[in-house]
Order: sequence, then C-alpha cells, then structure tokens
Amino acid sequence: MLKKMLKKIRVKIGKKLVKLGSSMVFPPVGIQNSSNLAEYKTRPCKKGETLLTNSVSFPNSHQHSRQLFDKFKNGGNFKKMLEVGGSFSQNSQSLFPELEYYNLDIKDNPDLPTIVGDITQENTSLESESFDLIVSHQTFEHINQPWLAAQEIVRLLKPGGFCYISTVWSWRYHPVPIDYWRFSPDCLTFLFKDLEKLDVNFNLYHRRADMRGLWPNCIDGVPIDELGGWRENWLVYYFGKKQ
Repeated sequence: MLKKMLKKIRVKIGKKLVKLGSSMVFPPVGIQNSSNLAEYKTRPCKKGETLLTNSVSFPNSHQHSRQLFDKFKNGGNFKKMLEVGGSFSQNSQSLFPELEYYNLDIKDNPDLPTIVGDITQENTSLESESFDLIVSHQTFEHINQPWLAAQEIVRLLKPGGFCYISTVWSWRYHPVPIDYWRFSPDCLTFLFKDLEKLDVNFNLYHRRADMRGLWPNCIDGVPIDELGGWRENWLVYYFGKKQ
C-alpha cells in the first residue's frame, strides 16, 4: 500500500513535475530551479566535473601496468620486479621479460619463483629498496591490513622505482580466502602517500558485465533478478614512483 502511494507522489520543482519511485531523490543544487529537468536526467557530465567523468576503460590491468611502466621509466636501469599475489593464470612475469621476476605470496606457488611471506609484515629475508617495480593485481581487497602492505611495498621499492596497484571499488563478494575491502582512488593515494602519484583512476571496462559468480562452489554467487547478477563492476588503479 505504501509503495503504491509513493509511486503516485509528485513533487513540484520549479515549473516541472517529477514523478518519484520509492525514494525521494532531488537533483543537485543548481539543477533544482532549472526549467528543464529533463536536461538533468540526460545531459552528459562535463569533463573535469568529477573523477568519475574522467574514468578510463581497459581490459587487462597487467598490460596496463606495462604501458605505464614504459611511459614513465625514461630509460632507467631497472633489474628486479616483485608481484604481490601473482597466480598461475594471472601474473605479470611474461610482460616484463627484461626484469628478474619474483612473486610474494602467503603460500608457495610451484609455477612461479615465489617468496613465501606476508606483505603486511616486514619480510626480513628481503632487503629494503631491493625492487625497481612492484605490482599487485586484484589482491589488495583480500589483504586484512592494506595500510601495512603499502608501508612494506614502499620499504621494498628502490628510489626511482615504480608501484602499480589494481584492485576493486565495486565488485561482488569473492572470498580468496577472505574478501575484506573496497578502495577509491583517494584511498589508494592516501595509502601510498609516501610515493609520488603519477596516475590514479577508475577502470570501467567491466562495469556492466553480468557477474553471477564464477566458482563451482558458488561462494561468489549473487542473487539473480530481472537485470541479471552483479552489474556495477568497477576496478581502480594507482601508479606511483618512489623519490
């Protein structure tokens, strides 16, 4: 009954009548007195209005890290890289053949040269300032204390070295083994405040993908409705340099 009543509610704003659904959401200040509210509903945001309107789209964060590395490296003498949380099917080893590659994970991986360790702790087996490039792809949301992970990455990075982090802003629940966090560009910038920020943004390539869950055990499954599964798939990335 209440829903039917709400659907009939009409709120007069200026000279226009706006039909509301189950919640009353008003246009932003500056649009409320507009004589053409249809403009608010359909107009594209102008460049520079928000970070959201300047977001980017690319299919593969591993390849994107390679592109940014090539863009900013300026012919430096880079030798070693570390990937945090690389897997057999998704890792950056082949994309950086000129670099000596290591993977850091809490479990050994026989398919990659893996250092067993916890990125949220100081790994005493690894010297400070020992890597020219550190990357992590869709791992930070599974780290229980990402602020400590950021500190350790900064410690391990050489002066002049680069850091690339790709993680999630809006994504379905996917515990591997636990799903802890979601990150905004501002959050990543804050976590890596000791680095020089070179690029940070949302990646909307997968935004409208119909994500219903991929695993046979259905732990990552989501409720299905007339729109399908999870429909707001936003990644976020950060690229910085240690001075």
